[in-house]
Amino acid sequence: SARVVKLTYSPKVLPPHASSGTVTETSGQATPDLWYVTRIDETYAGHVLFVKGTGTFTGTFDRFKKFATLAEGLKALEDGSI
Repeated sequence: SARVVKLTYSPKVLPPHASSGTVTETSGQATPDLWYVTRIDETYAGHVLFVKGTGTFTGTFDRFKKFATLAEGLKALEDGSI
């Protein structure tokens, strides 16, 4: 398909108290004519004093909708229809 399906990297800026972490972005077909990031998985490890811990975050992006104009999209945000 000549498209990047998955990209994993270490962020330059980490959350507070994290000493390492990775982010994986997964792309897919959001609409028939749009290829976009549809999932983000983040994993972090770090410590405060002598307490170690890890944290994870998963974001899923779905139900994409295109609007003919910016004004139409802003109106949908304002009236809560999306």
